[in-house]
Amino acid sequence: MNIYACVLMAVVNTVSVVQVYADEFMPPEIRYRPSNALIEPNKSVSLTVQVEGRGGSVKDVLLYYRQRGALDYNITKFKLHLKQESLYTVTLGPESVQVPGIEYFIVVEDVFGNVASRGVSFSPMVMVVYDSGSEKVLQKSNSLGKHTEIIAIRESAKSSDGFARYRWIVITAGILATGFVYAQNL
Repeated sequence: MNIYACVLMAVVNTVSVVQVYADEFMPPEIRYRPSNALIEPNKSVSLTVQVEGRGGSVKDVLLYYRQRGALDYNITKFKLHLKQESLYTVTLGPESVQVPGIEYFIVVEDVFGNVASRGVSFSPMVMVVYDSGSEKVLQKSNSLGKHTEIIAIRESAKSSDGFARYRWIVITAGILATGFVYAQNL
């Protein structure tokens, strides 16, 4: 064996060792897109997430969830659904799906102890559960379009009477009066 072959083998072995060592410090990758769909109350909801660990090193995929506005999170494990595609699924029962919604985030840990998350406890993702008696649904999004919040509003019979029209007349009169005062001060 000549010197060039020895150097080449040493370089190949070093690269392999460096690659294995680097995998120990790379967190798993989470692919998940939250749905903006409104969810009916008292119906089961399933979440599916794709998780890629280095060399199949995923240890746990956990869902932290709570009723919107509650203090404590519940924890449940995702189950491996399709191994070849690294898909994990969890289903929340109907007792967990209540108005106004569910706040949640996903945490993945690999066998090396690296952790990745989608969402965090102080800024969770939200599933909006609507009241089936709602007649109107409003959708608001921020200027960047990254976060969308859907709000279901119950419209009572009182809002269809003259009070709603009277309210808009008062608001319009206020705007006109403000414009008139402003124009007088120019």
